[in-house]
Amino acid sequence: MKRVFMGGVAGTAVMTFMMYFVRPIIVGEPMDIAAKIGSMMGNNWALGMAVHLMIGAVIAPIIYAMILYKIFPGPAVIKGVLTGIGMWLLTMTVTMPMMGEGFFLSESGGGPKAIVAAFMVHAIYGALLGKIGGELK
Repeated sequence: MKRVFMGGVAGTAVMTFMMYFVRPIIVGEPMDIAAKIGSMMGNNWALGMAVHLMIGAVIAPIIYAMILYKIFPGPAVIKGVLTGIGMWLLTMTVTMPMMGEGFFLSESGGGPKAIVAAFMVHAIYGALLGKIGGELK
């Protein structure tokens, strides 16, 4: 289980870096995930970042290890990628609308590039989660 948490930390670090520094190259603007999450918590950026880190480094790895690893097919890295894609779907259909960004970012102004960028960072997160987490018993 320790490796799964390490995968979650690595995936969250890479995802966060990409949202702030790579997404602007692809989409033209960063995704300030801490500000977006924090907007639902009294506009508290630090609390938004804490929630983002908690989800990526603790909550998602636990759900992956306890449930998703057992039901997704293939080697660990594929199971991780499928987990990341599932997180992306949840983000696009539930979380982003709650933050005012619309269903599949329809209100964000980022267009298809933003949707693809979000897909990429979630898939990379999942790949790291699965690869570092390794095969679970």
